[in-house]
Amino acid sequence: MQENSTQEILRQLGNRISVRRLKENISQSTLASKSGCSLSTIKNVEQGKNISLSSLIGFLRVFHSLDDLESILKDDGLTPMQKLEQQKKKLRVTRKRASKSP
Repeated sequence: MQENSTQEILRQLGNRISVRRLKENISQSTLASKSGCSLSTIKNVEQGKNISLSSLIGFLRVFHSLDDLESILKDDGLTPMQKLEQQKKKLRVTRKRASKSP
């Protein structure tokens, strides 16, 4: 999914939500009700249209898949200041000194 356009990713996401909904034998209206979304939102998502983060969280909750967010929400244990220091270190570049020719 990494190389695809945003629109293609949305289309794939909508398809996966639709397949999961059907696999679990949940109607669009039931998914809408349980996820806190409107029926039109469900239809739009399944057609590959844009999705809000709150809608995605609602779907994951209905499908008991909230743990799937763990991979993108990993806490590396660093404070914001430590992260900033790491970034600064990466930006520092050492230059080679020109050798003096005799």
